Amino acid sequence: MKVKMIKVQKNMFVSEKRELTKGEYECLIDTAASMGNEQLALIIQTLGSTGIRISELKSVTLESVIRA
Repeated sequence: MKVKMIKVQKNMFVSEKRELTKGEYECLIDTAASMGNEQLALIIQTLGSTGIRISELKSVTLESVIRA
């Protein structure tokens, strides 16, 4: 008889020590915008407001936003 171990994720979320504060989040956006990188600022806002993974960012298109 053989028993296969099942992998179980230990932590569902990242520890609070590794989370950005609201001030740090706003600072990232402001820094990107002040450096003239509006696209980066919008990417940071999209990730922060939707909670999607970076790999899922490519699915956010103008068409998908209009349909929503």
